[in-house]
Amino acid sequence: MDIEYYGAISFNKPLTEEAVKAVEKAFDTPGLKRVYERYFNLNPEDSTLNIDEFHQSDADGIFNTMIEALAPLGYVLNGSLRYFGDYDGMLYITDNEVEELDDLDRWQKDVSDEDLTETLEKRGYKVTKARKAG
Repeated sequence: MDIEYYGAISFNKPLTEEAVKAVEKAFDTPGLKRVYERYFNLNPEDSTLNIDEFHQSDADGIFNTMIEALAPLGYVLNGSLRYFGDYDGMLYITDNEVEELDDLDRWQKDVSDEDLTETLEKRGYKVTKARKAG
């Protein structure tokens, strides 16, 4: 299975040496070390991990491993990774929660109310927004 990922992850504070080792350990799986050195840019002072490209079929596992190691140290991760290849979609990390969405699910999450309403009205639906009680 070949899936390519790219995107960025931010941390809520600068990375200590211990935190940098935890990030590196999460990616220290057979076949990824070379890719990590070539395509990742970890900036401990800027609290970011930029991912230009890496191939992996279990990226959510890597990020869950990273979160498990960093959460006890007080780190919170946020960011997103686009992926394509055998499957297309997005991997979201929000306050240490990893969520994987295919393109349709991603579109449904990201579409604005206005765009969705316009699309439905073009298809002949009448759309009204319910008022909140209270």
